Amino acid sequence: MNSLPDSELTSLEIDRSLQAQAKERLKDIPSMRLKFVESSIYGMDLPDDSFDFVVARLIFLHLNNLTKPHKRYIVY
Repeated sequence: MNSLPDSELTSLEIDRSLQAQAKERLKDIPSMRLKFVESSIYGMDLPDDSFDFVVARLIFLHLNNLTKPHKRYIVY
């Protein structure tokens, strides 16, 4: 975030404890640059074409239906 000072970050996480960890790690970032969404990748209601890039960590290990989320959100 420091190397991209005009950037904004949206954290999508279904697990409240992991979302809390993210908030703690990002506590020094101004809140106007952060958005925390508690949701599953299957049910997220985020606008299309609103992100320049996505960082996904360990998500594919937990998906039980790889087709549904990737058709809309993952581009190869």
